[in-house]
Amino acid sequence: MNLNCIVFPAPRPFYFGEGDFRQDGSLIFVPIDKRNYNSTFEMSKNTPEVHPESVVEELKERDKKTFPCFYIPYELEEGSSKIIIYLHGNAEDLCGCGEMMRRLSVAFKCHVIGVEYPGYGVCYQQKVSSKEILQRSMRLYEFLTKEFGYDDKDIIIFGRSLGTGAAIQTAAANKPGLLVLMSAYTKIKKVAKDICCCSPCLVKERFRSINFIKKLNCPFYLIHGRNDKVIKPHHSEDLYARAIKCGKEELCGITIRAEMDHNNFSFTIDISEPIKEFMKEMKISTEVNQDDPEELRLCKLKDFKDLGKTPPEYEEEALKDKYLEKRSKSCCIIF
Repeated sequence: MNLNCIVFPAPRPFYFGEGDFRQDGSLIFVPIDKRNYNSTFEMSKNTPEVHPESVVEELKERDKKTFPCFYIPYELEEGSSKIIIYLHGNAEDLCGCGEMMRRLSVAFKCHVIGVEYPGYGVCYQQKVSSKEILQRSMRLYEFLTKEFGYDDKDIIIFGRSLGTGAAIQTAAANKPGLLVLMSAYTKIKKVAKDICCCSPCLVKERFRSINFIKKLNCPFYLIHGRNDKVIKPHHSEDLYARAIKCGKEELCGITIRAEMDHNNFSFTIDISEPIKEFMKEMKISTEVNQDDPEELRLCKLKDFKDLGKTPPEYEEEALKDKYLEKRSKSCCIIF
């Protein structure tokens, strides 16, 4: 028996198109298979260029070969040469976490791009899959580095709750500038056992985060609420203990916030301020070097204009009609 609804409750979609978002940004569609992507045009760090006409035509024909992301550019001051990959929790979609993404952008002066999961948001018709979530996270990282020219050091991966599993594995396979894990877990089976006391054999194991700690070669920071009843704080403490055991003490940090639970927290006090302190310790900066003309040039903002062209399978009206025809029932445990 596979209690998929415990891990992936697939909530009612919060959006069917870019018009449903309250935050300034763009719904973009990233090519899934790099072999289907024409990368002959020039791209530099933080430069989402307009594609040549040939690539635009390819995008129209691609169907089912892209996945949606929501991109929020940092448009204040000179812009930014850094970007945050945001991996959301299991009871929200990109629209539901848009405000969190916007606040991260402002607090850390970075662009933010969030990955949508199969079964969520405009992807609600797709089968939920932990493997597919990980593949999308990996592909987006590759897309930013290989196609857009981002340096690893200029990418921050931020995983929240369910998203911490893919975040850890993506960071372990690469070397981003920073990994932030908010309400992380050691293993999905242990979370399910904590929540509903079900036998571990009833839940298929996914995202064994504890096994990937030893493979991390980037600074990483754990944030957890002492009052979290969904993913209990011992999960982050166990991950931190494993990091120390693996000799990662110079790379890792942890904070257990006394007034924080799974969904209620102060963004400034519990999230941004502790992360900034850790970044200072690690000598990580997202500030633009005003004396570097090349960095200032790279910070000139452009748009993912052609990646914003909606593929047929994600057309807003078609999605709404299909969703109203068949509303799947699912249990919902928020983490």
